Amino acid sequence: MSHPASRIVFVVALVSAVLAAPFSAFTQSGPPLAVSQSGAQIDPLDLLSFPDTEVGHTSNPIEFTVRNVGEADLTLPKERAVALTDGETEMFVITSQPGSTLAIHERARFSVAFKPTSIGEKSATVTITSSDPDYPTFSFEVAGNGIVTPAH
Repeated sequence: MSHPASRIVFVVALVSAVLAAPFSAFTQSGPPLAVSQSGAQIDPLDLLSFPDTEVGHTSNPIEFTVRNVGEADLTLPKERAVALTDGETEMFVITSQPGSTLAIHERARFSVAFKPTSIGEKSATVTITSSDPDYPTFSFEVAGNGIVTPAH
């Protein structure tokens, strides 16, 4: 008997109340995935914006929850299930990775932070890789603004 491929649902939870900007520009290569922020559905065309962050400092991380809503276990790569894959990847940090196997309906968390090394708008793509044969990746964009506060 064959089992249908597992699907991933991404639930977004904020670690810090500092992040007040809306999410935007989530993209995916497969069927719609359920994504939410504090219980609110995320529009797949939204972009995750970090608050302005001082150059040389790291923002509070944003925690994401990955949930397997398929009918079979889902495997995530042990080392880099979540990776920064496009854009100014050096300006963002994956601060924690999810576990490597998600049983049916199981959840796992990962976190991303913004760590600008120069002034200005920065963006990158976050990609989650799984064993789903039909849709092995889910990607979304993150952005932030590196600032320098004048000394008084």
